[in-house]
Amino acid sequence: MSLKFDHSRNTLSESMGMSEEQLYELAEKMADISSYFIKNKDKIGKSEVAEKIALELSYSELIFIATGKIFESIDNALEKQQELFSILEKLSGMMKSKDKDEE
Repeated sequence: MSLKFDHSRNTLSESMGMSEEQLYELAEKMADISSYFIKNKDKIGKSEVAEKIALELSYSELIFIATGKIFESIDNALEKQQELFSILEKLSGMMKSKDKDEE
């Protein structure tokens, strides 16, 4: 299960050699898997969904989805970090203002 990457391409899917048709098929597979889970959520566990994913998706499709999820998590963490820095800056400004008022 070896993937060849062309890092000079503009998108992850292109760099992995995935065609537009393959992306469309992947979207359909993901919709089917999601629908299966929604319809059976009270009867099945996560391991059964994981098995369905393992059986229905190719190795390259799994890598594509996992990479997207990792970058989504990184982007979310960086966004939260920026929000925290903004809050800390505001608090710092408030504390400095309070200290000046007390002088």
